[in-house]
Amino acid sequence: MFFYYTALKFIQGGVGKEIPFSLWKPALSTNLIILGIVLGWIIFKLSNNKIRLSSSYIGGEVLEDEVKVEDFYVNIRDMGFFKKIYLKAEHRFFDIYEQGKRIISSVTKFLSYLHNGVLPTYLVWCLLGVMGLFLIFLR
Repeated sequence: MFFYYTALKFIQGGVGKEIPFSLWKPALSTNLIILGIVLGWIIFKLSNNKIRLSSSYIGGEVLEDEVKVEDFYVNIRDMGFFKKIYLKAEHRFFDIYEQGKRIISSVTKFLSYLHNGVLPTYLVWCLLGVMGLFLIFLR
């Protein structure tokens, strides 16, 4: 506790204004978490585990059981302009995670090329890093 008061006085001296003793109330946050868990459990028990089942529909029309939702996209796949976009989507061109994986993979390959195990290469990178830090700190 002594360290906390000392650190608080040190920060107040640097900031130049009064800092409240404590903004974080752990007892209040713990009580709110417990209250949320209890309320969630009560709502779950009051719902009596009722699950609403509804029939499938596309465009406001109820589908029969033999119609699959995947058949709806066959028409789009065969259209001229959408055919190219659909093929790119099948190859995950628009998937942000796939694009991120490609970018990370290429950066990793580049860094592994730089990490070749030769000591003079590492010394040059260290020298360039120190020079970059000097340029940043001298501005």
